[in-house]
Amino acid sequence: STVSVIGQRRLASKASEDYVNLFRAVPGVNVTQTSARDLNITSRGATGTLSTTQLALIDGRSVYLDFFGFVGWDFLPVNFAEIKQVEVIRGPASAIWGANAMTGVVNIITKSPREMQGTSVTMGFGTFTRSVEGQTVDPGNGGLFYTSVSHATVVNDRWAFKLNAGFYGADPFARPVGNIDNAFQTPYPTFSNTGTEQPKLNARVDYDFADGRSRLTFDGGYAGTSGI
Repeated sequence: STVSVIGQRRLASKASEDYVNLFRAVPGVNVTQTSARDLNITSRGATGTLSTTQLALIDGRSVYLDFFGFVGWDFLPVNFAEIKQVEVIRGPASAIWGANAMTGVVNIITKSPREMQGTSVTMGFGTFTRSVEGQTVDPGNGGLFYTSVSHATVVNDRWAFKLNAGFYGADPFARPVGNIDNAFQTPYPTFSNTGTEQPKLNARVDYDFADGRSRLTFDGGYAGTSGI
């Protein structure tokens, strides 16, 4: 297995909080995005719309959706400013990391409350083209918007906490029209893509022991998504 580390300088250089383009530049990692919310990341394996053998962690907490059998990348409830580094492991890693790490691991390590004291607000918006060949009606450009609010407080030399709330919304992407270029000239499906709305919330409480080396962390979050 090989490891790539994405540091804070690279995270800060990104124009938007876009996990697709963040991982697209990592060697040996394949990224697919088929709609405003359907994206997948695979390493050392065949690219697909569902990645069932890639483990994703946030501070050691798995975001693999066991019931559905894939990683919901749009469920990640943290913004780029909160991330300390991202470790991308390519290759079989189940012996160390456990289930679902057969082809690779994405380990997202966030800053502790003591490392990001205060309140920060992140906001962004943009547009994207939706014109495709063969359209009879041009739907015009689509838009996206995201915002995130983070707050961290050090209560005393033992206790500290941080809260993060955010929202991401995007118009539907375009779909190809006409016929697929194969021997049968199969027509593309006629259904339309839908946009997405994604509320997110994350909380973390740290307790630092008197020895200065040990820490107990309580971490949890909520995320929702719409669109397919």
